[in-house]
Formats: sequence, structure tokens, C-alpha cells
Amino acid sequence: HDHVELCGGCRATASCLAERLEGHAAVRVVAPETNIVMLDLVRHTAQQAMDLLAARGVLVSNFGPGRLRVVMHLDVTAADVERAGNIIADTLAA
Repeated sequence: HDHVELCGGCRATASCLAERLEGHAAVRVVAPETNIVMLDLVRHTAQQAMDLLAARGVLVSNFGPGRLRVVMHLDVTAADVERAGNIIADTLAA
């Protein structure tokens, strides 16, 4: 597994999720400027990844054939970010 812990001082932010997934073999992280993280997929189409992640409770948007858009809402906690990051990393590693 490509497994990396969240940064120690992480809050529930897009940059925290981006840091969690940086260097993962299955995605290329586009550096976030807002509450949005863009993930360019290496091993899956956007639709495949969306379906796999939705089955595990992580909802993302299709932003092109090989790109996902992840939006961090105001009510997202640091624990939510960690859980989502782990699910994305584990699911897309397959």
C-alpha cells in the first residue's frame, strides 16, 4: 500500500488532503489554492475512480476523463480528511 500519515499539525483543509496524497503512485496532486483538490489519475478513469470511491463513502466529482475534483466543505473535520485520504489512497492503489 501507498500509505502516508497526515501531517502532524493538519487541519481539515484542501492542502492537508493534498499533502496526504502527494507522492501516491495512482494520482498526481494538483496543488490546491482554495478548498478544492484536483487529482489527476494514473490507473483509473475518472468514472471508475468515482464509482470505487462512492462505494466506500467518499464523494468526488468528475473533472475530465482522468481528473477528479475533491471539495472540502466547512463542516469537514481533520478526522474526515484523514479518513477520506486513506480511502482514496487505498482504493486507487488497486
